[in-house]
Amino acid sequence: MKPHLLCLFLLFCFAKPISAQNPIPTDSLLNGEKLIADLDSLKKTILETHVSPFTYCSEEAFNQAFEEARSNVGKGMLYYDYLALVGKTLQVLRDSHTSLFYPALAQVHKENGGLFVNMQLFSVEGRSVYVKEDRTGILPRGVQLLRINEVNIDSLYQRNADFSLYEGDSENSFYAFNDALFPPMIGVWTNL
Repeated sequence: MKPHLLCLFLLFCFAKPISAQNPIPTDSLLNGEKLIADLDSLKKTILETHVSPFTYCSEEAFNQAFEEARSNVGKGMLYYDYLALVGKTLQVLRDSHTSLFYPALAQVHKENGGLFVNMQLFSVEGRSVYVKEDRTGILPRGVQLLRINEVNIDSLYQRNADFSLYEGDSENSFYAFNDALFPPMIGVWTNL
């Protein structure tokens, strides 16, 4: 899949399913010029299709977020770093209907041999992360997680926050989305 088509894939899932025989190389540097073109295409698509993109953010903040993203691309980025950049850029809209397409993230992770944590977690305003349900039965409900494979849970949670989203001005929605997204993404940030 060409990087400049990535925005359509992320926003609307119109792209063809990713072939398991040809997974997206998540550890290869993606071309910076193509990523900038992808960002420009994403911005244009939002402006042309979103009913009201400036409900929770100003047009100036929207444009600034995309300019900042363009300047951060440099000569290129790794796959998940770029998606984190796009996720963070889309957060300025504070609109849960304009976000990364999470099932595609999971599919790419799986096709690249990634594993998933089979549990539900919850946080207290993103500061402490606890087990809500461990489907493997190893960890009891309410146990606070401090590390996963020697990686501090706080740094993992913050890294995951770039992929999360807001709904309006609600900080609670951000934590709820991040809590739900965190278990499937842990494997991306650690070696499971």
